[in-house]
Amino acid sequence: WCVVGVVVCRVRARGGWVGGVGNGAGRTGAVWGDPANNAAQQSLMEPGRRLLLSSREHPIHVRRSSSPFFSSHALFVFSDTLVHVQSLAMTTTQEVLQLEVLWVEADPDPEERSFTLYTPEKTLTLFANTLEEKLGWFSVLVSAVRSRQLIDERTGFPSDPLHRGASYTFSRLHPRFANATYNGLFLNGRLHGQGTMHFSDGKVYTGSW
Repeated sequence: WCVVGVVVCRVRARGGWVGGVGNGAGRTGAVWGDPANNAAQQSLMEPGRRLLLSSREHPIHVRRSSSPFFSSHALFVFSDTLVHVQSLAMTTTQEVLQLEVLWVEADPDPEERSFTLYTPEKTLTLFANTLEEKLGWFSVLVSAVRSRQLIDERTGFPSDPLHRGASYTFSRLHPRFANATYNGLFLNGRLHGQGTMHFSDGKVYTGSW
């Protein structure tokens, strides 16, 4: 395995894991130019955003614990976001997850081909066809998330990956914090510690969560 920028990759002569800054712009351009990508995905186009990994290149699956059986999923890891696209019949939905508020947790069994993603609003369990694919996805996501964390001035390294500060705006469907924006501490994807919540009705609460 090698580390290039924020991409962890395994290089093989044919296929396999390939990454790095050199081919990032080309791979990103190919995604934007793909007619299979809808207008919502293309709205994510920004000059500095780079594609690190795609489930169209390296298949990864979303465990259907909370998804309709006939739904299909696609995942795109960019330098600042994770995009989850879900298609069901004629409907396609897209979630854009900030890497600053994404937690990646390995399965306790090293031979297990799955791992879990936690966000302030949901949990996704991903599983791969092979252990190699699982390790590749896990490594890229962990590296990308760490690259978005604040640097601890005392150590020169990213802050604690489990307990971190960030800003997050909840979706309109959240049962308690619809359209509210939280600035404060999280622990493994959940509000934990000091923070300020700006509610959609204008109310503000600052305190412990």
